[in-house]
Amino acid sequence: VELISYLAWCGGRASRDDVIANLFESKNDKAANAGVRMAANGVRALMPDSGCLEIDANTVRWTAGGLESDFTRLRTRFARIPSMRPAGTSWTPSVR
Repeated sequence: VELISYLAWCGGRASRDDVIANLFESKNDKAANAGVRMAANGVRALMPDSGCLEIDANTVRWTAGGLESDFTRLRTRFARIPSMRPAGTSWTPSVR
């Protein structure tokens, strides 16, 4: 669930390093990479299309259409309200 939620936050795509840094406590590269693989395999096992997630050495990407959550819908709504943004900027929350 955390992996799907994180990818929704990031617009469906995130660097592997960011996924590891934000979802896994281990600083050991082998353990962290194993955690990414295990999370991805768990997602694939739950989805009708096992190709819903692509992972390579640098990127984790959702491929089964758009990911949406209450947060992403709320973020989109806030982005459309000019008075909710700092003057002269577009509002995009940073990840982390």
